[in-house]
Amino acid sequence: MKILFKGKYLLIDYLSEPLKDFSILVEDKKIIKIGKTDELRSEAEEVYDLGNVLVAPSFANTHSHVGMVALRGIGENKTLYDWLKEVWKIESKLDYELLYYANVLGLGEMISSGVTAVLDFYDIPPMVRAVKAIGLPVKVKLGLAFMDKVPYMEEESWKRLKNIKNISAELFNEGFEVFISPHSLYAVSEEMLKELFSINGFKYQMHFAENKEELAEIKKVYNSSPVEILEKIGAIKKWLILAHAVHLEVNELSKLSRNNIFVSHCPFSNSRLASGIAKISEMKRYGIQVSIGTDGAGSSETLNIFNEIRLATLLSRASTMSVNISIKEAMQMASLYGHIALGLNSGEIKPGKNADFITYDLNKIYPSWDLVASLGYQGGPEIVKDVVSDGSFLKKDGKLLFYDLYKESLIKVYEFISSRGEKN
Repeated sequence: MKILFKGKYLLIDYLSEPLKDFSILVEDKKIIKIGKTDELRSEAEEVYDLGNVLVAPSFANTHSHVGMVALRGIGENKTLYDWLKEVWKIESKLDYELLYYANVLGLGEMISSGVTAVLDFYDIPPMVRAVKAIGLPVKVKLGLAFMDKVPYMEEESWKRLKNIKNISAELFNEGFEVFISPHSLYAVSEEMLKELFSINGFKYQMHFAENKEELAEIKKVYNSSPVEILEKIGAIKKWLILAHAVHLEVNELSKLSRNNIFVSHCPFSNSRLASGIAKISEMKRYGIQVSIGTDGAGSSETLNIFNEIRLATLLSRASTMSVNISIKEAMQMASLYGHIALGLNSGEIKPGKNADFITYDLNKIYPSWDLVASLGYQGGPEIVKDVVSDGSFLKKDGKLLFYDLYKESLIKVYEFISSRGEKN
């Protein structure tokens, strides 16, 4: 069926200008045409009049630990390593049932702010259950974690390595793509890293150069920089998302300027944990593909991707005292580059692309001389009216289509946090 999605304005990508009275024609989960509403109306079998909105590309969250919404507020005023100690104490209390509800809640938070795709780096079975329970085309890529230098994960990590193709095949049959996800250079042995990056046919992600303590530890073990280690273990040739990438030397950035290497910039988490500010303006200058991640709510507080978009812009400007990143570029990072990093045919509104887009309620935007820039600065769940993935609504007229399950999940997570993780 051909469906016409009609709004007041259409934005092809976040660096373009809004087109007035343009609509999107969708068929079989794809955008087949964009054009003047009056010219496309006759081709449509059904018309969705979205009202006084601007239709724009959806966002992709390229690094998150979605279930960590159950750890919101943990370790306030601590830096990364001390924060992790607090997290690991509580994580032992996160059972399958609680993580299922936490994932529903986290996905709802992200979708509310316009995210249609996410790369999750946490416990896989509860996330699979959450996506199935939601029953809508939420695009979740699954990070299969490896941490053989962490005692409680050593045996499990080697077991996963031996069975990785079977694990991946089973999840693929259920509709999920697996990213091989060594936790970090400090939590995975060199032996395991080499074996993991010798496997063909997979995409990868890892935490990378997140803070100065990590760099010192890596230097002690390898006597090399993080980028030199990537070269040594063969990772530089793989499809690889580097989460954080805060502490990189400018003279090494050129080595990451490749079509298969992506950075997931997580400015809120990096700021809250006092990890530093990634050099995204320098990365841009070297042609590195920078996307946006929320990290987990345990360190970023919310999964509202607009918080990250704003901080990406403002921190880069403040730290360099130059206007080197525009808010529109940060929105492009969160949309187009995010979808590319996840291997998705989305992130811009063009014929042949997946029908993944959002609408902004223009009745809730303060008047502005630059509408698109103000969307970035003012943006949040309250102004995202509709969220569409594969031509189907995830959020419609300001309300999640799985709101009852979302509300139930919110209550379950609230009860867990209120009890300080103790079961009744």
